[in-house]
Amino acid sequence: MYYVYILYNARIDRHYIGYTGNLEQRLADHKRGKSKGQYTKNQRGQWNLVYVEKYSNEQEAIQREQQIKVKKSRKYILQLLKKRQ
Repeated sequence: MYYVYILYNARIDRHYIGYTGNLEQRLADHKRGKSKGQYTKNQRGQWNLVYVEKYSNEQEAIQREQQIKVKKSRKYILQLLKKRQ
C-alpha cells in the first residue's frame, strides 16, 4: 500500500505534501527531523498529519502527489481537507 499525505505546521502556517510506502515510519522521520529534504527537517516536531489517501501501487501515489503539488494552492488543499471531514 502507498500513501499520499499532507502535513501541516501551524507555527509557520505551511503544508507539506508527500508520498510513501510506509506511512508510520515516514511520519516518525518527519517528527524526528530525519527527512531527506530540508523543508520539514528544519521544523522538527512541528508537523501534524492532516490528510491521507491510499493507493495500491507506487505509480498512482506519485501521480496523485504531483497532481496536488502542481495546484500549488492553499485553497485547493483546504478543499481536500474539508471534503474528508
